[in-house]
Amino acid sequence: MRTFLLWALFSTSFLCCQEKHSILVSVPAYTEIVQELSGDLAPVRCLVPANVNFHTYEPRPKDIESVFSCSLWFSLMDPFEDKIANALLSHHAPIKRVDLRANLPLITQSCCNTGTDPHIWLDPHLMKTQLETIAEALRQEFPEHREDIDRRLVTLKEKLDILIIQVDTLLRPTKGRLFVVAHGAYAYLCKQYGIEQLSLEQEGKEPSLASFTSLIQKAQSHHVKTLFSLRQYPKIGIEKAAEILGARVIELDPYSEKYFENIFFTAQSLHEAMNGSSLDQTL
Repeated sequence: MRTFLLWALFSTSFLCCQEKHSILVSVPAYTEIVQELSGDLAPVRCLVPANVNFHTYEPRPKDIESVFSCSLWFSLMDPFEDKIANALLSHHAPIKRVDLRANLPLITQSCCNTGTDPHIWLDPHLMKTQLETIAEALRQEFPEHREDIDRRLVTLKEKLDILIIQVDTLLRPTKGRLFVVAHGAYAYLCKQYGIEQLSLEQEGKEPSLASFTSLIQKAQSHHVKTLFSLRQYPKIGIEKAAEILGARVIELDPYSEKYFENIFFTAQSLHEAMNGSSLDQTL
């Protein structure tokens, strides 16, 4: 029995040592970015599962316990993270929480009425600033690998610049147009390109009959024929709207961990959808 207990203690200690330099990201969209910047310095783990709506995410005790071994946390500073933050504080866990919103022009009205809009990764222009924030935190955590981090940062910036050119090409010509989406996650992207999102949800809730009717009327006036569902959100409302409008539904995933691929797909889908809709009603 004593031998077993010693073995269990050793195994637990070994696992903790193995995981002590893990890096935590709040949503899957940052997994690829942080892993490319950190290389093999540390594994990257995600707080919220890929197909879960983080606005309603409730971490389980084992989810909270699993972050104690992380040394860095790239955080959105959003209310959904409060339980994790409080648990870390109460356990005096030495994790460094990095605010990804630093130096960004934040949108103060959230899609869920919970403070600032947290979807800062969906505008690739804002991701450039976030790359610097992430890289600096990694330099401080792994000072002996500063040159490697800097080299990877240059490569990642070049990759992001290409993505921005692609997205600009697709969305700059759609300025003044609109699209309909199940949940208003794209405020930063809309602000960047001068487009408008009509969100079926209102402050994180299903629309009232009056707001649903208003959305349908506005979509009809702008000849909207493509609506967007989101993987982590209910589809009943958006499918009902599509039925009334005689429109198709395309699914987007704002939290996809394949960041570059996903942002390009989103821009391409929005471009195609908005080719027939215009805020100035010139059609």
